[in-house]
Amino acid sequence: MRPAFEGTNKNPHHILGQVVTVMTNYGVNLPALAVMMPHAEPFRFAVVWKETPPVQSPEACPALVLNADFRPLSYYPLSLWSWQDSVKAVFMDRVQTLSQYDKVVRSPSFEMRLPSVIALREFIPLNKRPAFTRFNVFLRDSFACQYCGSRQETRELTFDHVVPRSRGGRTSWENVVTACSGCNMRKANRTPREASMPPLMEPMPPTTYQLRENGRAFPPNFLHEDWRDYLYWDSELESD
Repeated sequence: MRPAFEGTNKNPHHILGQVVTVMTNYGVNLPALAVMMPHAEPFRFAVVWKETPPVQSPEACPALVLNADFRPLSYYPLSLWSWQDSVKAVFMDRVQTLSQYDKVVRSPSFEMRLPSVIALREFIPLNKRPAFTRFNVFLRDSFACQYCGSRQETRELTFDHVVPRSRGGRTSWENVVTACSGCNMRKANRTPREASMPPLMEPMPPTTYQLRENGRAFPPNFLHEDWRDYLYWDSELESD
């Protein structure tokens, strides 16, 4: 049994030998036993597990998918497959496994460790021209307002027509920029010159390479330690 946490209590009779409930890192309540820690003043106690904590769920084991050149298909959003898709791809010999989780899945006829990093056997060429989408506009602008420079979460961002549509502005890479709601309202139906709000950078169509590089600056919420070498191994080094 391993300790869950430690604490102090002036009255050991209130805690010693009692079964308590502890919230684990997995979000599951488990029964635990309070035991005395000798030679400690004031009285100290530790809580140890009465049962083994639940094992890692397969659902928490996505696989990082690399192209045949061992670079991620996408950095942001990160190219990930579910454990079911990655296992299926392994059996169909569509990918090679580069790293594995400790988690093992079993069936009556086989067992295998879940893949953590896989690489496609056939190279998939990237589109030379990124799609003109709201997300790609945000990614081109590094999720920063192009008027005040503040960087915010996606749900807090809007996009703005540099030259308002009512003034003949088009919805295109060259006329749409990321804006926070405050700047968007302040600029309103005016040109940057009229509002004294010039964009920080001239909006232009990005290349796929530019979007990939911008995406590398935004690591995902879940980043398994096995993935780091494959995400950043070709990062440009700073010279002295």
